[in-house]
Parts: sequence; C-alpha cells; structure tokens
Amino acid sequence: MGDGLTWNDRDGERAGRHRGFGLLETVVALAIVAAAVALVAPALAGMTRRNTETSTQQQEQKLNTAIFGAPWDGTFGFTGDVGRLPTSLTELVSQGSLPAFHTADGATAHIGNVGYGWNGPYVGGLFSNANLVTDPWGQAFSYAGTGATAGQVISGGADGTAGTTDDVTFPFHAPATTGTVFVVVIANGIANPFGAAVKMYYPVNGEQAVTATQKFDPSASGSSFDGFAFTSVAPGVRVVVATHTDTGGAGGCSTTTRTVPVSIIPGRTNVVELALTTGATVKVQGAYTCTIPD
Repeated sequence: MGDGLTWNDRDGERAGRHRGFGLLETVVALAIVAAAVALVAPALAGMTRRNTETSTQQQEQKLNTAIFGAPWDGTFGFTGDVGRLPTSLTELVSQGSLPAFHTADGATAHIGNVGYGWNGPYVGGLFSNANLVTDPWGQAFSYAGTGATAGQVISGGADGTAGTTDDVTFPFHAPATTGTVFVVVIANGIANPFGAAVKMYYPVNGEQAVTATQKFDPSASGSSFDGFAFTSVAPGVRVVVATHTDTGGAGGCSTTTRTVPVSIIPGRTNVVELALTTGATVKVQGAYTCTIPD
C-alpha cells in the first residue's frame, strides 16, 4: 500500500465523503422546498381567503333569507310576520318584547285569518346567537334596519374594518324593502264608482293594524277616480278589503264587501282588481245619500 493508508483508513474516507454528499443533497432539497413554499404560499393564502369569503357570503345569504324569506316561493321571514326589518340581527333568534305569532286578538280573528307576530327563530341549524352576529374572521357583522344600507349584512373582511375594499356584503346593492299595491274596485261593471272604499290590514311590530279608509269623495260629483294606492308596504301577506255601498233610494243603503290576501314582494308593484256585484244601480255622478262604512 504505497500511500501509507490502511484499508480501515480508506473505508473511513469513503464514508466521510458519503456523509458529505448526503448533507449537501439535504441542503439542496430544503432550498427547493423553501422555494416551492414561497411560490405556493400566496396561492394557498388566496385560496383560503376566497374560501372564507365564500363561507361569509353563504352565512349572509342565510341571514337575508331569515329577514325577507323567499318571496317568490311565498315565504317572507321576519319582515312578513312583524311588518318591519329587524332592528338588529339578534331579533332573528330572540323574541324580546315582540308578540308571539297569532291569528286572533283575543276572541276576534284577524281579518282574513292572517297571522302576525314573532314566529322565530328564523335562523336555525348550526347558527347560535354568537355566530349569528359574527363572521368567520371573528368580527361582528355590520347591519342596520334603517338608512342607506337597510337590509344588508356586511362583513369587514380579513382586515375587520367595514368600508374597505375587502368587505363582503349581501346583497351587494341595498335591497328593496317595501312594495306597492294599486287596487281597482269594479262594482257592477263600473271602475271605482261612488261608494267604493278599500282598506289594507298589515302588521305593525307584530300586531294587526289597518290603514285609514281610502275612499272616493262623493261630493266631487262627476269627477273621475284612478283607484286606490298603498305605498311603502312591508313585504308579506297583507289583506285588502274592498267595499261598495250602493246609492240608496227606495231600497235603502247596502254594502257589499270582498276580502282578499295579497302577497307583497319588495320592489314590486301589485295591481289588484276586485269585482263586486251589488243589488242597486251604481251611480257615477249625481246625488249620493249613503255613508261609506269606515
């Protein structure tokens, strides 16, 4: 062995070289992994953020359905039962001082037997009072029952601050919160004659209320009439009551009434035509001797 090394020395040298290559390879592999993580991390963060935003919007949609129901399917949520938007999201799960859902005031049934009052909780499933008002980032939702953002549920997003570019809002634009009803009364084939009157029954804070009677003024002899209008009506099932009182004469005065439920969809104008048949001739002008019932 001319190099002066024993077999054991050469074996140790080879083992050291092998250990050195193993360490170098490990360092290179770690560097590659670190570079890959640096490249992938933003994409993963973006995916996580988008997933959280999607989850937030789904939660907001559930809250929106609790508030408004699904009007096109005939449900109207809290607004339909109570007659207004909730003042806070907790009203969706807490009755507070609102009356319980009812169809009669004592022994007196509601007109049309329509029910009013709190009929919650309007949000079920996995929701609790805590996560009802909190978004997936742990921040309180922003909500108002009045004002420019009435009916919208707003999350401040990842930065937790409402009014910045990462907000998550549903619906994106402030929703319509009321509807309009136009009623035409056809009595013996004549539209809106003398003696026609229309009232609407609806809830105020969960209790039955009624509009002041809207009626044609019989003193305006010979004038025309375009119908009865009810504006800014909270969405839900409301009840229209149309009456016509005939012109009196030898047979005296008599009143015919027709009651119909009307589904008010927010942002829509509903036109209701109610036909009545009375026992007397309907006068469009001239003397009017009967009193229209209140």
